[in-house]
Amino acid sequence: MTGSSKPPQQSTEPTESTIAIDRISIHRSENGFAVPSATPKISWSFSGDAIDWKQQAYRIEIEDDDGNQVWELKSSSSIHAPWPGKPLAVASPVTLRIQAQGTDQRWTAPYSIQVERTLADRSDWSARMISCPPQEIDRPKNVIYLRKEFQIPAEVFAGKDDDAARLYITACGMYEVEINGIKIGDQVLAPGWTTFEERHQFQTYTVGKELLRPDAVNIIGIVIGEGWYASRLGIFGGKRDMHGSRIGAMAQLRSRSGEDIVVTDDSWKWSEGPIITSEIYDGERYDSTLQDPTWSGGRTEQAAATPSWNWKPVEVLGDEPKGNLVTDSAPIRVTQMLEPRSKIITPSGKVILDFEQNLVGWLRVNQNWTGNKPGDELVLRHAEVLENDELCTVPLRKAKCTDTIVLGGDIQGYQPKFTFHGFRYVQVDGWRDDFDLSDFTAMVVHSDMRRTGWFECSHPLINRLHENVVWGMRGNFVGVPTGTYV
Repeated sequence: MTGSSKPPQQSTEPTESTIAIDRISIHRSENGFAVPSATPKISWSFSGDAIDWKQQAYRIEIEDDDGNQVWELKSSSSIHAPWPGKPLAVASPVTLRIQAQGTDQRWTAPYSIQVERTLADRSDWSARMISCPPQEIDRPKNVIYLRKEFQIPAEVFAGKDDDAARLYITACGMYEVEINGIKIGDQVLAPGWTTFEERHQFQTYTVGKELLRPDAVNIIGIVIGEGWYASRLGIFGGKRDMHGSRIGAMAQLRSRSGEDIVVTDDSWKWSEGPIITSEIYDGERYDSTLQDPTWSGGRTEQAAATPSWNWKPVEVLGDEPKGNLVTDSAPIRVTQMLEPRSKIITPSGKVILDFEQNLVGWLRVNQNWTGNKPGDELVLRHAEVLENDELCTVPLRKAKCTDTIVLGGDIQGYQPKFTFHGFRYVQVDGWRDDFDLSDFTAMVVHSDMRRTGWFECSHPLINRLHENVVWGMRGNFVGVPTGTYV
């Protein structure tokens, strides 16, 4: 950093400004967590009602295990200020405080944020990409389940906060990860869509003490679907295996003191489970009769029990991931839930849910129903429009947009993991005719962007037009702008 570096001033501080720092960005991270650089750039913005206010200086304070250091610099810039302190260590958070001084000589109140570095270099990873044996090329990939039992010495937890560990994870495909039966994080469709040969995103999650069992058996489980990595993509029916045909996961659970607790390697096991296939265009097939909640430690009293599936040794993919490992800067999340507004009985007798809003996401099943025989199927077909009062799938071209659930097990709360659909209408086949609208909920999904502007006027149709634009943008920002073509 250019300019002067000096200890905290002993003199009386100038009076506090009415301008306030309202946001700090650390290497494009607005919460300071999982920063991918040991010396990240710092930016900040302001709020307030002062006229012609300008920054003339700023002060940065960093508090770490060695104490506090303060730097003060004469500068009007609040964008990409260089990191003044020693390089950040992985999983070792520091407290950053920033104040700005205006040309009126007054300082803003300190703005404080925790900053923590994630795995910034390939050399930080000791995990390997693991998979099942090769599956057939140019065919839908079976979803695979990965599993590992591990133990944690009690001393790992000594003196630590509630967040005892960090999980670093990515996949060739899409993943969902559980520890002792609990899903980690709130992201969906991770690790997202990139040109995997160039940039391969990974996620960092906090793993709290409440999820881990010291001096006892713990289980980590990862479910892998083909995702954008291997699913059929592109116009005129698309092409499979565009980035590879071997789906798998790479994960590293590390304690706050820096030791690896468990990493993906050849000691893991793999199996197939209740999610049979899950494709972006065609949807998911789920067999509820194959459920086994012990597979990832879902039942504490049976945490060490080997599930009933056929568990086999994994294979290590030595050449994956090919692209540079980068942090996920636009996580995809469920951002809203919508209840059906009405139920339509079509001329042919089909039952269709109308959400009265075109959206992107999927349907969650909220209830069990014992009226079906085991093996019967609940089929959910999604579409954006009706034709002659029937579900119209012509605009979908070769995409099926259909989720199929084989009944016979517990499906309350079921929702797809590795597919999504654009729809307003859902045709429900194989469910009771007198079901309630509350039996189903639409989960709205998109990249979790921070909204910065709103519009409203006196004309309701113009307001509706603007809302349509907002919904259209949300639906076309699922990992990558403009959506997925079929």
